[in-house]
Amino acid sequence: MAYGTVLPALFETERLLRNLGLVQASLKRPTRVSRGLLNRLFLLGCLVMLSVLVKPGFLFPLVWIGLIFLLDPLVYRFEPESSVLGRAEKGRYGLIMRLMLAGLLCGFLWEFWDYWSGAKWSTPFPTSTPGRC
Repeated sequence: MAYGTVLPALFETERLLRNLGLVQASLKRPTRVSRGLLNRLFLLGCLVMLSVLVKPGFLFPLVWIGLIFLLDPLVYRFEPESSVLGRAEKGRYGLIMRLMLAGLLCGFLWEFWDYWSGAKWSTPFPTSTPGRC
């Protein structure tokens, strides 16, 4: 359910930032994307996703990062112009920067609203043990 609510919010916020003209053309030095890099990123994604199974209560946030490393190399192989790596290969970092900015903006707003809400979001593991310092 988290992907079904968070990802649409991130993409809509990215679109808003794009329509406002923020971080449009960010042409920087291109990144060289090799087959070895694709394989290493895919393997990293697999390892990160498996690590969550080892200690889910502590490593659950890595699911978000692992999915990116797992899927983007696959997208690059089939449709390079649609992937983050394909854009980095051409030196076009605008989308990447807008998505990171959208993540910061959405994260700030979600935490701000959660702080004032009656039904607070809680983590799956306790942050402190009662009776202990």
